[in-house]
Amino acid sequence: ANTGFKDRKFLMNRQVCALREEVKRFRESLRDRLARTARSLTLTGELTTFTDTLLQKLFRMHHLHEGRNVALLALGSYGRQELQLFSD
Repeated sequence: ANTGFKDRKFLMNRQVCALREEVKRFRESLRDRLARTARSLTLTGELTTFTDTLLQKLFRMHHLHEGRNVALLALGSYGRQELQLFSD
């Protein structure tokens, strides 16, 4: 039974590392594109959508979506879908 726990922990660590890399690449891409364009509203929408997707992945990874009474509330700029690259 202990081996199963170690395997799950190892898998989750790999998944978290992969998500961290995904976030890093996405933020670098946004930063580069922001330097080339004045269309920050488009990038704001992309950042908000990316964050939504990331949170959904984390919920699934931790099985928070499976028959539990769990809610995630978005407040502030994220709740308004105005998440900025260097804030929050």
